Amino acid sequence: MKQIKAEWILYPVCGNKTRTMIREDTELKNFPLYCPKCKEETIINVQDMKITLAEWERQTSRKPPAASKEQRRPPERQSVLKHLHEIQEMSRQKPPQRQRKKSVDRDSR
Repeated sequence: MKQIKAEWILYPVCGNKTRTMIREDTELKNFPLYCPKCKEETIINVQDMKITLAEWERQTSRKPPAASKEQRRPPERQSVLKHLHEIQEMSRQKPPQRQRKKSVDRDSR
């Protein structure tokens, strides 16, 4: 009996475990992956246990018109990953703390 490898999907933005599990033979296209911690959703593609962002694939697969072929290039994977890391850093930063209101003594009135 062959044992099929399975693992939890990690959310690509924050790296947390989601409630979705994939197996070796799982193929997903334009799957809305939800993160219970961030409460955000991202569209992903999964093939051969590799997770990719659907937005990046969509940008790289578009064919530019023949006239402006030299002008347009697909976005580089590094720039997309850099943007992804920036989003992760923004989500990790704590919001500025609000100043607490000072309590007023009832006796001083």
